[in-house]
Amino acid sequence: MTSVSSSCFESFPESSHSKASNRTSDREGCTTCRGRPHKQPPSRLDFRRDVLYGRQAEVRAVLKAYRRALGGGGANGEGMTESKIEPEDEVVPTSSVILISGYSGTGKTSLSKCLRRPVEQSGGKFIIGKFDQLLVEGGGEPYSAVASVFTSICEDILNGTVEDIERTRGEITSALGTEAGLLAEILPSLGHIVGEQPDKTAVGGVEAQNRLHAAFRALARSVCTPEAPAVIVLDDVQWADDLSLDLMRTLVLEEEGVERADINSPRSSLLLVLCYRDNEVDYSHPMSFLISDLRSAGIGLTEINVENLSREDTNQLLSDASHMHTATSRPLADIVYRMTQGNCFFVEQFLNSLCRDRLLYRIQSNYDSDNEKNKEWKWRWDEVVISSLDLSDNVVDLLAGRIMKLTPWARDVLQVAACIGSTFDIATLQLVFDSGDKRRRPSAGCYSFASQKRRDTGGNKDKKEDGEELCKILELAVEEGLVDVI
Repeated sequence: MTSVSSSCFESFPESSHSKASNRTSDREGCTTCRGRPHKQPPSRLDFRRDVLYGRQAEVRAVLKAYRRALGGGGANGEGMTESKIEPEDEVVPTSSVILISGYSGTGKTSLSKCLRRPVEQSGGKFIIGKFDQLLVEGGGEPYSAVASVFTSICEDILNGTVEDIERTRGEITSALGTEAGLLAEILPSLGHIVGEQPDKTAVGGVEAQNRLHAAFRALARSVCTPEAPAVIVLDDVQWADDLSLDLMRTLVLEEEGVERADINSPRSSLLLVLCYRDNEVDYSHPMSFLISDLRSAGIGLTEINVENLSREDTNQLLSDASHMHTATSRPLADIVYRMTQGNCFFVEQFLNSLCRDRLLYRIQSNYDSDNEKNKEWKWRWDEVVISSLDLSDNVVDLLAGRIMKLTPWARDVLQVAACIGSTFDIATLQLVFDSGDKRRRPSAGCYSFASQKRRDTGGNKDKKEDGEELCKILELAVEEGLVDVI
């Protein structure tokens, strides 16, 4: 895209240029850029998404809990890798819970995702549900994140063969009995599996809640089996509605009660991973009561607190992203660490902002017009200017600055997308903006804000635009790291 390409080679902002105009390295960098713009690679960092920096102990704890969930109690983690479980470790599964706490931006969700590969390779299901602060506080439908998880499971079943669907239909209807229709009201995809169900006498209050939660538990026991265990990650649980918290309690604690009462009872192979911001959960928060119940229940509970990166980990992240030697990147990494305190999200955003503002850039050295092989690109930065930046303590302010650089129309699109939810699709955006151009059909893919903070800063006008413009804006937002394609 032209707009993205031009942003990669954007010249110094006037304010930044004036601050750095007396620096020799700055002048040399600018001269090189202007002289051979078509030869300079974009000054962008290549962050590795397959590495969790400084999280070795946390990864081991998560994998150990996963092994315990699949192999009963007493697992010690030996022989466990990120990609497989040794055959001798596989015994009758049991329920288990992982609590991952930490400040926003420390990488809690990324840590939970280290389970995706071993789970899927063992034939299991790995699903993430996310609670939406605006939806919950706005009085939206309860069970939103949990319902999205079980909807994904049901849709996966519907994508199977006719024989598999028929077999699963029998198992689910046997487990749910007459409550299948009740649960299908919340999970329409479940209705496609079990078919039309007879109406039941309507009840309300606590009785209705208990019936619904019992139905969820029966469904979990039916679809989460030793042959196909499930790891369910619920993110931003500090924003969960009270009914969802009660349902989590039912799925885990009452399930364990069934197992203790009757060793021959069918039981689910479920590992529940709850990610939450502990600084937003005080002693009076509803989640505190759930945590207390989990701790006192004697179940397989693993608690992990994710902290900021160390100075060394910050340097390693920068070294990998820039392909510099750690000794070369250390001076800049020290500045970045001092200004971000090692918050993973903030570190990445700050480094990206330095590249966009041309305070961190690449220049070509040892250039020989007769010998292209002699050319070499090196990173340059101005420590004095970067150290003097007035950096806000709030990551939202940094992201807001990025969004304000977009066109007004692009900001409007992101603003509406943020109102739709943490995930959205381009077709919905077209409906909102009443697009009349049918010449280009937008892709059916969905998007999600790369983090809650990115959504919080998402820029409403009545302007009508076509699908092509919406696609361009979303492509730019993906390129800028504001949203992800899912």
